[in-house]
Amino acid sequence: MNKIWLLLPLLLVGTMACDKTQYKLEGKWQIEQIEHADGRIEKLDTIYFNFMNTLFSYQVYRPATDSYAQYPGFRHMPEDDVMEIEFAESSEFGTTPEKSATAVGWSDSKRRFRIEKLGRKQLILSSEGEVYTFHNF
Repeated sequence: MNKIWLLLPLLLVGTMACDKTQYKLEGKWQIEQIEHADGRIEKLDTIYFNFMNTLFSYQVYRPATDSYAQYPGFRHMPEDDVMEIEFAESSEFGTTPEKSATAVGWSDSKRRFRIEKLGRKQLILSSEGEVYTFHNF
């Protein structure tokens, strides 16, 4: 019985370590800028990526109406430094994957991102020649 109590902390630490990247992604991240493939830098402060477990939400704040547009989806991590985001159909928000992709300017409803940097306060993702810089909101 004593051996079980000795192994329990090791199992808990091991479980937490396996999910380190996903755990650090949890929460709301505000896009500060997008560096486009042509070198142009676009400063932003109204777009958010929200992560909770495998769920994802792309939010756009609309200052004129003090409201948010929501585009829900799912996140999958095939590798520790690679994340795939796919928009989902939502009757609550009246969206389809295709409508969501069009609304946010993506060519497809699924996008693959490489995690370039992930810290407590900063996240840098790259995808399709663009580099996204976020801060934890």
